[in-house]
Amino acid sequence: MPIYLTTLLSILTILVVTFPLFFSRIQRHELQKAKAKLDTSESDALLSALSELEDDFQLGRLNKNEYQQQKIRLQRQYLKLKETSENG
Repeated sequence: MPIYLTTLLSILTILVVTFPLFFSRIQRHELQKAKAKLDTSESDALLSALSELEDDFQLGRLNKNEYQQQKIRLQRQYLKLKETSENG
């Protein structure tokens, strides 16, 4: 009797766990056009560079003048990329 009950519970458990894998609808998700046009790899690289620049400045690896110059340069590149992706 316990073997039959264990087997039945095991089968039911497997069915409950695998049911959504085989019998659920797959939904399609699409990016918005404005977001799809943005070159994410380049924008991500610029944002990462800004983050690393901030870390270097906080750790004292850069002086304030170098930090400000590089930050302005990276921000301008990012804004230019974002502007061109929104316009065209």
